[in-house]
Amino acid sequence: MRSVSVYGGRLDSEVPFALPPATAGDARWTLRRAPGAPRAEDAVETLGDDHVEGDARVRLIRIVGGYRLVYDDTGTFDVLDGGARIAWYPGPRATEDAVRLDVLGRVLPLALHASGTLCLHGSAVEIGGRGVAFLAPKRHGKSTLAQALARAGARVLSDDVVPVDPGPEARVRPGVPHVRLWRDAAARLAPAHVPPDEPRAKLTLDVPGATHAAVDAVPLAAVYLLAPVSGGARDAARRVALSPSAAAMAVLPQARLAPLFARAAGAELLEGVVRLAGAVPVYTLEVARDFARLDDVVARVMGWHAGVRAAARSGGDA
Repeated sequence: MRSVSVYGGRLDSEVPFALPPATAGDARWTLRRAPGAPRAEDAVETLGDDHVEGDARVRLIRIVGGYRLVYDDTGTFDVLDGGARIAWYPGPRATEDAVRLDVLGRVLPLALHASGTLCLHGSAVEIGGRGVAFLAPKRHGKSTLAQALARAGARVLSDDVVPVDPGPEARVRPGVPHVRLWRDAAARLAPAHVPPDEPRAKLTLDVPGATHAAVDAVPLAAVYLLAPVSGGARDAARRVALSPSAAAMAVLPQARLAPLFARAAGAELLEGVVRLAGAVPVYTLEVARDFARLDDVVARVMGWHAGVRAAARSGGDA
């Protein structure tokens, strides 16, 4: 059993993870291999399913005492005791790499959800001691923007999964200490860390001096819904504030578990999204989809947030 730090808590796991060692304290989650097979009679209802990667899919089932995630390849994960206990029944095609991705991508977010934390699909950085989150579907540039901001002095808090405690003061939890970039973005932002013979289209990069791993949750200053603009946008970056009701409706589809809660999204996710939208400014962020203008996008975002603390202390408009 190894203890690592992730998503602002301690995970005691029988599956090894390349994550920072946990500090002292009780485990927030335990992950153990379970003997035998999951009890079919514990299933109450199927809530939804989602595509994972390749031909693999995952189903979410409500069970007696918690939730069950059933993967085509890595097996079944029962999330029990309010998310604190995870029982893994290995599947016939389980590999350690795939299991690690599944645990970080959906299993632990489900455990966080069970304890009241809202997990969003995006990336987050810390600027001036406060968190800034960028949400969007795949291929919208969330990780690219986070890594580019890190090169300008921000600190990456999380990539792919953004865990937020919605209130009363919304705080964003740290995630994993790496960023996953598509090859074209990695070649521009971290060329020295792209192996020339690497066949994968998306790379996991641990870049020293850029993706500093955070330890504690920080106040969340803003949420941006990325909207890339192609074809010569006038502004490199332009933000438009949303009303709380419009923000809630725009953020809800970006909940990390939304596809899995397809039949119960209102009851399971909407309350947290509404609380978040009422506590934190939410904007649409139009950004020029052009690597040549990425530095201008970074400068605009840093300008919005780098001076927030100083302005607040002096009584100015933050």
